[in-house]
Amino acid sequence: MSVVAQIPDDTRSVYFGTKLEIIEQPNLSECTDIYTLFLNNNYINTVVSQYFPVHVEHVNLASNYITSAGLPLIWPNSIKTLNLDYNPIVDTCYVHIWSSSLTELSMDDTELVRMPRGLPPSLKLLSVIGCKLTSIDSLPYTLKQLRASYNTIKSITLLPRHLIYIHLGKNMLQSSAIFCKRLPPNLKVLNLEHNRLTWLPSEFPDSLEILHLSNNFITEFVSKVPKNLNMLVLNNNRIRVFRPVLGTDRLPQITVYIKNNCITESLANYERTTRIRTIYHSENWNQQSHTYYAKLIQYYYARFKIERGIRSWARLYKCRDELLEVSMHPGRLGLFEPFPVWAMKNKNHTV
Repeated sequence: MSVVAQIPDDTRSVYFGTKLEIIEQPNLSECTDIYTLFLNNNYINTVVSQYFPVHVEHVNLASNYITSAGLPLIWPNSIKTLNLDYNPIVDTCYVHIWSSSLTELSMDDTELVRMPRGLPPSLKLLSVIGCKLTSIDSLPYTLKQLRASYNTIKSITLLPRHLIYIHLGKNMLQSSAIFCKRLPPNLKVLNLEHNRLTWLPSEFPDSLEILHLSNNFITEFVSKVPKNLNMLVLNNNRIRVFRPVLGTDRLPQITVYIKNNCITESLANYERTTRIRTIYHSENWNQQSHTYYAKLIQYYYARFKIERGIRSWARLYKCRDELLEVSMHPGRLGLFEPFPVWAMKNKNHTV
């Protein structure tokens, strides 16, 4: 009995997942009522576009063995969401035409080394988390959500102006790679945690609601706060100067996280502003314990410099005296007393 004969009439969703040991894609081309097809967690290595149901809209092919050459040249135009996660796909160069109705494409944890090419203008969401990408380019101008964290991205050619959500955490982006370009004007969420940012632009798009910049190398925050911002995360940076331009009090309130930075000034004044709802600023240098240890380090470092100078002076003058005596009395060479211990501290110096 064929696979089609075993599927009841009016079936809208078919599930062939969870390791049914399917090696070849089943031929469902005669099915007219199936709109959702699950073929994930199997052993499929080649996708045949002619085998898809006629009106299928949602296809899940995650966790198979599909390679770059196993992708079809032409995808059916009925497909709206396509999941290719956890497949050994290196490139999409074999795909000539994507589905013209495609709105969501997920290729997380694949072996992709460059962004998919030729994506249709209908695409709204692209997820390429945990791949091997080093740059961002060739994105459709209508894209609204980009998820590309856990890569090694260093450069960005262009960000589509319609983007409202950008997640580029856990990459290798420097400030010049993203802030020297115009950010999308309608951007709402920007996540750049765990990158190599050192400076920030003077202002961000006013549409921004969440700004996540933790675990970078930022040294100051003096930017203008976007009008619609309600969350700002700056934890684990090297910020010494925090002077945000807050704007009027009638704007939405902000929750600020600025823990574990190098701030020495008090942030208590910001807790009383109507623009900031709450500011979490523990483990900074302005805390009591941090201030105490900073002073302690400064004291011992100053003492070290003084003692180092005294030790160097003592060694220098003892060597000078010995050289004078040896020049006048060559027989005294090697008969001098050793340097005192205090003058030889942390040094391997012999005469």
